[in-house]
Amino acid sequence: MNDPRASVIVVSHSRATLLRRAALSIYFQTHRDFELIIVADAAGISAVKTLPFADRIKCVLYENQNISAARNLGIDCAAGAYIAFLDDDAVAEPRWLSRLISEVETHGFGAVTGTVLGRNGLSVQWGDQSVDHRGFDAPMQKGNIRKLHGTNMLFRAEILRTLGGFDEAFHFLYDDTDAAMRLQAAGDGIGFVDMPLIHHGFAPSPRRSARRAPTTLFEIGASYTQFLNRHCPDHQHDAAMLEFEKAQMRRLSRFVLRGDLSPLRVAPLLKELRSGFLTGQTRAPALRARFDTPPAFQPLRLDSGQPPTLLSGRWWARRALRQRAAAAAMAGRATSLFLFHPTILPHQVRFHPDGYWEQVGGLFGPSDRNQAWFTPWSYANRFAIEWENIAARRG
Repeated sequence: MNDPRASVIVVSHSRATLLRRAALSIYFQTHRDFELIIVADAAGISAVKTLPFADRIKCVLYENQNISAARNLGIDCAAGAYIAFLDDDAVAEPRWLSRLISEVETHGFGAVTGTVLGRNGLSVQWGDQSVDHRGFDAPMQKGNIRKLHGTNMLFRAEILRTLGGFDEAFHFLYDDTDAAMRLQAAGDGIGFVDMPLIHHGFAPSPRRSARRAPTTLFEIGASYTQFLNRHCPDHQHDAAMLEFEKAQMRRLSRFVLRGDLSPLRVAPLLKELRSGFLTGQTRAPALRARFDTPPAFQPLRLDSGQPPTLLSGRWWARRALRQRAAAAAMAGRATSLFLFHPTILPHQVRFHPDGYWEQVGGLFGPSDRNQAWFTPWSYANRFAIEWENIAARRG
């Protein structure tokens, strides 16, 4: 293999089923010379062990809920020249690694991030964004510091280790943003791949419900004041914290209005946020002085690349088509299945737990927010258009 070696790290806690799905999506990367490192709790490790390629995964048991510490444990095991990160509630398109590595190598960046799609597999969740010294996001403009999306980022391994990895004082949130600020200060640029290569679902966790309503704001508050201590002038802290708290209040109000959060939970959550502010002000930085010498590189796949499998059909034939798609995925082929029913319903895209991509929607309905609600497609034209839209990231 002539591709540069890469290590992909996925950290997980309390999401065993989703972790397994994330790991399965990584298996189908067109970039072949890579290894997969899983840092997870016991349930997550057990779920990953059920994958047919489990013996080629580097697994690290970690039971604590500290995303920065978990990522650093993954770096300890990473033998690749590049280190990429994916969240456990996300899945990666087949050309994810190849496009990110190409961007870094072409332009000499120290790291790269990219577009992230939301849970319907079509709408953009995060695009190209900048971050300021108060930790607030804005659309990216030339000269600003580019924000890293933690579920879609890749670093040159040497640079990431020299930076000290991720600051373990950031237990949750702002860990990736802090890394972006330190990269910029060190003179290493961050690139952006404007292609939707990651799908992220915002799954429930000990910190949020299935409807994304927060169950605690303590670590969010702690991480925010840690970020201010590192990157914001002291005289701006109070104003920034007040603005941040107002933003959290607006967010809680939206959940209450939607019926996803009890009004009685608002005051306790804000009290937790303020308690987190106080804790974060006293936490000392916890960057790594050194990393372990990683074990030998363990390639996840030893076979050469195969052309993708494309399947399409009408809704009534879905059972047989899904069986064919699962069989193709089991054979190691990146597989896409398109199922159209005779309606104008909008489309949705998902990575199936059996290892294939599935797009379902009305033959005449939109698969993009810019499309009309009704278009008189023929079946053949609809399939050709949909494949053309995704071929660059999956073909």
